[in-house]
Amino acid sequence: MWRILLSVFFPLVAIVSFLVFSSDQGYVLIRVDHYDIETTVTAMIILLVTFFLFFFFITQFLKSIFNLRRRFIHRKSLKQEKEALIKFLEGDFQKVETKLMSQIKQAENPIFNYLLAAMAAEKESRHADSDQYLAQAEQYIKQKFTGRKQAEKNRLTLNITRVRIQLSRGDIDLAQTGIYPLLKKAPEHPEVLRLAEKIFLQTKSYPSLLKILPVMRKMRLHPENEIQALEQKLHRSLPTTTTSGSKRRLKSD
Repeated sequence: MWRILLSVFFPLVAIVSFLVFSSDQGYVLIRVDHYDIETTVTAMIILLVTFFLFFFFITQFLKSIFNLRRRFIHRKSLKQEKEALIKFLEGDFQKVETKLMSQIKQAENPIFNYLLAAMAAEKESRHADSDQYLAQAEQYIKQKFTGRKQAEKNRLTLNITRVRIQLSRGDIDLAQTGIYPLLKKAPEHPEVLRLAEKIFLQTKSYPSLLKILPVMRKMRLHPENEIQALEQKLHRSLPTTTTSGSKRRLKSD
């Protein structure tokens, strides 16, 4: 904006200076209905420049007030989010929801508010509220994120939170259904790998766990001695599972 101002102001100053020192300053006649306004070109240019400067500074003033209000709201929203995190760590889950939802319209990224509120509701076993927050987060992603990258990034966070909540509820089948797409989209994401490890151990899906073991080692998800111990345990479990399965089939026959 300042560049535009300077690019207009200096040429006008040059023109006015030329006309002031010129013997003929020109003549301007403005006729409105039955009224005539007569003035020189110099006076008209000075009037226009004055009006332009007045309009420019008023615009800047209003813009600064608007930005100040927006910064104030943003700071207040950030403060509420920080307080919500503290309350979450303290275990005061009802206040977490209150603080997050009161500033949801002013939040920089409402996805954070919805997901943390969902986790807080889940901690109090209010499954319906938790599911509602997850649904609101999903709806927000569909409406607000037009870019594929942004949408996928936020959807990844949403789905990780959903699987984590399903696992905490003991909905192991739903959690297992949800973990496979996450492993496909983010095969090296630490939290995805941790959730997958827990799910595969609970469901005794040892072949699936063996498949992601090299990635777990690469990402240093556990110390090497723990990875080796887990690998040996999985290999020992596989023949046992096969043998017991064979015995069951022979008995049925």
